[in-house]
Amino acid sequence: MFNFLRFLLGRYFWIKCGSEFTYKGQWKSGRFNGYGHLKYKNGSEYVGQFVDGVKHGSGWYSSSSGYEYEGDWLKGKQSGAAKIQYKNGDVYTGEVKDSLRDGFGELYQVASTRNFKGCWNKDNLEGEVEIKEPAWTFKGKLDFHKSLGQGVLQYQDGSEYRGNIQNFKRHGKGQLQLKMGQSITGIWNNNINVESATIIDEHGNCVGFLTGGTRRGPNSNLLFPGADFLNELGHDLLSERHPRRTVAKPEGLVRGHR
Repeated sequence: MFNFLRFLLGRYFWIKCGSEFTYKGQWKSGRFNGYGHLKYKNGSEYVGQFVDGVKHGSGWYSSSSGYEYEGDWLKGKQSGAAKIQYKNGDVYTGEVKDSLRDGFGELYQVASTRNFKGCWNKDNLEGEVEIKEPAWTFKGKLDFHKSLGQGVLQYQDGSEYRGNIQNFKRHGKGQLQLKMGQSITGIWNNNINVESATIIDEHGNCVGFLTGGTRRGPNSNLLFPGADFLNELGHDLLSERHPRRTVAKPEGLVRGHR
């Protein structure tokens, strides 16, 4: 009789279920079944689909700590396509499995103003990635643990660097193609210093070399610091105008962010 009353009236009235939560929605055989609204004692709540008493289908969940999940559920677990907002303000849109970022998706980090896009495996980015922040876009492979990567850095002013990086700075072997057409190929160190470099002008002609931080051109008197020469070319990205940043590893779905 009680199950019949819940089936008949449950979608219109709140029903207390134990000491931990209350429910208003559809019932079947004494269980949440269909669309419903579940409120927890701690202030968290869920609105969405149920099957045999568990979250299954599409639904929205909000925790009392500020974590929000909107998307697919599979037998009570967050699995499928979803949008997640963490309590620190970060936002993830993409595929999840068992409450973890898993599959293709992108994460925006508020603290670093960076957007991480690619294939995730248990909350970690793997393989080819795309990372954006206001000053640049990186496309390539990245080892988050060592802060090392290899790929393409596209700068806001139209210049482009192809090669090795560290902490998203030019570091190691690579080529910088400036927006005016010149290119500098060599061994880079901390974004500015470059060793054993060849300088090509916008017409494809070799106009000099950098050895030990000094430019050497066709004339013996063409000697001055490499950094000065690079600034002379007008590439403002060679000056340290932005505060140094280290690689911010995308935060996982640790319990502290829910």
